[in-house]
Amino acid sequence: MKLLGLHLLAYGPFTNVQLDLLPEGVHIVYGKNEAGKSTALRAITGLLYGIAPKTPDAHVHKMPDLRVGGNFRIPDGGSVYLVRRKGKENTLLDRDGRLYIFEIKVWEARQENMLQVLQYGQLNGKLLPMLFDLSFARYQLHSFFFPLKLRAMRTPLDQQ
Repeated sequence: MKLLGLHLLAYGPFTNVQLDLLPEGVHIVYGKNEAGKSTALRAITGLLYGIAPKTPDAHVHKMPDLRVGGNFRIPDGGSVYLVRRKGKENTLLDRDGRLYIFEIKVWEARQENMLQVLQYGQLNGKLLPMLFDLSFARYQLHSFFFPLKLRAMRTPLDQQ
């Protein structure tokens, strides 16, 4: 699955703001201090894994009103628009605000796992910022620890 667009429906200081991520590829988001770069990253994390219980992004909108949407390309070539609302369960909605139920087909395991992450929030939301937030301090940590993690992960795989 690929994120094609981010829709900040009610998130942080934003109301109904869209970030187009087409054409598909690598995108660099830049701007002045306090422009909303970190808010957009937290919104992507919230969309994928669920909005954090103690998010700092409820300063304009009330906690229960927080919403972030996104358009995703799915493996069969189509697309799906999903909305994540702030809450404890059943937080993934379709375009019309109804609970989104996945029909998981026989796709590659990684797509199926991504659908499960989106639907059930199985990951804790820390992976995405660790991998893609390229602030200087995190970049330094990644450049030091990531090769160590790859070696540690490779050893059990080599034994199989």
